[in-house]
Amino acid sequence: SADHLGALLQSVAIAQPGVPIDVVGHSQGGVVARLAVERSGAEDRLPAEVDTLVTVSSPQQGAPLATAVVALGDSPGGAAALIQIRAAGAADDLDNRLPAISDLAETSPIIDELHQRPMPEGVRFVTIGGSGDLVVPGSVAIDLGADASVILPTDIGKEAHGTLPSSPAATREIGLAVAGMGPSCQ
Repeated sequence: SADHLGALLQSVAIAQPGVPIDVVGHSQGGVVARLAVERSGAEDRLPAEVDTLVTVSSPQQGAPLATAVVALGDSPGGAAALIQIRAAGAADDLDNRLPAISDLAETSPIIDELHQRPMPEGVRFVTIGGSGDLVVPGSVAIDLGADASVILPTDIGKEAHGTLPSSPAATREIGLAVAGMGPSCQ
């Protein structure tokens, strides 16, 4: 997916030369976007038009919940428990057979790759997390190597993960990032 996004960025730049491109990704989409920008930059294929990358609730350090699901799935008792949880309809997303779960675990090669190369020169990198996000906690949604990182106050719960991107606070922070300004005072 990251390679496809990298190709799309090139196509957009060719179709609209000189028009700034800002990339915003939520959750796994932010991981994909970061990989696309970093890979394209390392391969000297990133269009100069790419100005900003903003990730919202993206597990820059890996998602603890995904790590736990992978660990459970690797043990006989844990795998049986996951099957029962899914059968009860309590947590369909906690499926250790899904590639996204293993890709987003803290120990995955994908998460390792995020930190193997720098953000390309000239791309402003901003990370946004939610304080009450139980799916991707704010502390793992930020990256100390980013140009700016902010953890926004949210309600506590798994719903915070899905509602953060459309919140007025996140919209404000995305707008500030795209404008090349620092985050709001916290």
